[in-house]
Amino acid sequence: MEKVARRSHLRQFAFLLIIIIEFSLLLSVSSQEIPSRNHDTADNSPPAVQLDTRHHTVTVDNGLFQVTFEKPSGYLIGIKYKGLDNVLEWRNKRTGRGYWDVVWGDDGLFDKMETQHFNVITQTDDNVELSFSKTWNSHDRSVPLNIDKRFVIRRGVPGIHMYAILERQEDFPSTYMSQMRLVFKLLREFNFMALSDSRQTIMPSENERKHSPNLGFKEAVVLSNNTNDPQLRGQVDDKYQFSYENKDNKLHGWIADSDKLNPAVGFWLITPSNEFRNGGPHKQELTSHVGPTALVMFASTHYVGREMDTHYEQGKPWKKVLGPVFIYLNSALLTKIQMSARHYGKMLKDRYMKQDHGHTMHAHSAFVGLAPPGAAGSWQTDTKGYQFWTQTDKHGRFEIKHVQPGDYNLYAWVPGFIGDYKLNLNITIQPGKEIDLGALIYDPPRNGPTLWEIGIPDRTAAEFFIPDPYPTRMNRICKDPVDRFDSTMHFLVGLIFQRT
Repeated sequence: MEKVARRSHLRQFAFLLIIIIEFSLLLSVSSQEIPSRNHDTADNSPPAVQLDTRHHTVTVDNGLFQVTFEKPSGYLIGIKYKGLDNVLEWRNKRTGRGYWDVVWGDDGLFDKMETQHFNVITQTDDNVELSFSKTWNSHDRSVPLNIDKRFVIRRGVPGIHMYAILERQEDFPSTYMSQMRLVFKLLREFNFMALSDSRQTIMPSENERKHSPNLGFKEAVVLSNNTNDPQLRGQVDDKYQFSYENKDNKLHGWIADSDKLNPAVGFWLITPSNEFRNGGPHKQELTSHVGPTALVMFASTHYVGREMDTHYEQGKPWKKVLGPVFIYLNSALLTKIQMSARHYGKMLKDRYMKQDHGHTMHAHSAFVGLAPPGAAGSWQTDTKGYQFWTQTDKHGRFEIKHVQPGDYNLYAWVPGFIGDYKLNLNITIQPGKEIDLGALIYDPPRNGPTLWEIGIPDRTAAEFFIPDPYPTRMNRICKDPVDRFDSTMHFLVGLIFQRT
């Protein structure tokens, strides 16, 4: 009964986490100093942000939490919050707690982006921004990449803003970079994972998973009788079950259960926008898995393979900012948090329409985006550039804001219609400029009238969900009723037609 009550408490804790995403200028991706804000000098005002730099460590404390980095490598080695001396797994080596990494080369080498220089970008009472950087040279055997990892701690905010500036110069040798991510190995006490209101569960420990039999591939195991929690026995654990599409992957995290001395603590990763992720809004990516491990995936070949454009050629300079991402810590039953996205101060204002069977109608809920120039649909395999996506309203209108200056093509697709749209016009975004393209017409490709169609061309497999999965190959996190279709529905070709 005690265990059930505690899990109910955890579930309530996760359900009541409310995220308010406000697109405003709070975090700059440049090295420009973040301006100070005036605070009331009353006794209840948040304490000033304190910076303590020592020979091998850097510690920042804002009175709500304390974070420690290794210097100059840039590894995040400690986060002290509430009753936990370290939210990260202190039993791990310093290189295995909080880190950026990249998989590169033909052999898939892991590089944890260890840096060589430390610099304080901003230090005021209101915020501290730290830089851990490295410049690649021809004698360096690591990934051919200039790296600048940034961390921002603000007054009165229990969390860390993070982003990285990655750059390849023209003379850097060609290489593959097939994966880029942020990794956090949390304290073992974090045993409850939440991906959304409906996808959350108690998780097995790493040791329990290790001693469970594998299925057809190494990532999937059947949790055996050595699992302490009877609810988990016989369940399948597979990190790919916890994937989300980029457009929906904005918040996920873990909860450490409460005890008599300490309240429950939440560790949340918030990504308010996705322009820096690869593959566009519909590419699926990993979120969290047994460890407990929390991930932020920026680029990978997951679900696609080498068709993703992950080859970086000599002679073609490249630079990209990954992030911002926000670590948020909480320990209350009801918490409202405010998160800002990167602000560019530019806007693209368009109208978009589609054509079908000779009739023009509004493209309701069409996905429309700006991505690097290429062929129709090329955004799905793009890794190197930025992508900015939105959806049309019921009249087919849309507006794309906060676009990074540069050259783009405009792409789109319409749920319910096959094919990819590309506007045959290069679009150059300039600071402070608006572009109005007027009405755009999409004529879906057709070779003749449709005789029969099963499913809807909406880039999901919702209509094909198996209503009764094999019971010993299930994970209860995948049993959300909203994902199941009406199993009483039957089609007879030529006699029954789909209606909604």
